[in-house]
Parts: sequence; structure tokens; C-alpha cells
Amino acid sequence: MATTVISSQKVENFAKWQLSFEAGEAMRSKAGIILKGIYQAVEDENPVTIISEVPSQDIAKAIFSSESMKEVMEKSGIITVNDVKILKSVN
Repeated sequence: MATTVISSQKVENFAKWQLSFEAGEAMRSKAGIILKGIYQAVEDENPVTIISEVPSQDIAKAIFSSESMKEVMEKSGIITVNDVKILKSVN
């Protein structure tokens, strides 16, 4: 069963972050991650929330705790600590 991941962060510049995020498509595809949506706050474009499906919670935890992910996040201009929720369906 797929695991839903909701990841929220604030970026210094949405356009810069978006380019970096798009560059990671091959990595996400290889890991079996399916993007469900990218959202911005109505009053400020720099808070970003990403909703995706990941094959398992183990994969989600491994990705978000990896050093390479931390480096990518830093280079993409994320300025707040990433809030990641790993969720399972109950219905």
C-alpha cells in the first residue's frame, strides 16, 4: 500500500526552488514517488507544500533522512526546517 507524504517548507525564492525540484524528477521516478500536487500559501508564494505518494514508509523515511536530500534542500533555498508527515490510509 502506498504511503502519503506531506512536506511543507518555506523557501527564499519559489522560482529557484521550483527549478531545483523539477531537476529531481528522475530521482523521484526511480524511487517510485508519484507527485500529487505542489501548493503555495495564498498570501505568500514562498511557503510550499508538496503532497506525494511513496511506495512505503521505509522509502519515505530513507529519502528524507538522507544526506543527499539535506544537501538538495539547502541548495534549493529552503529556509525553514522541513515539516514532513508520513501518513497511512485508514479506510
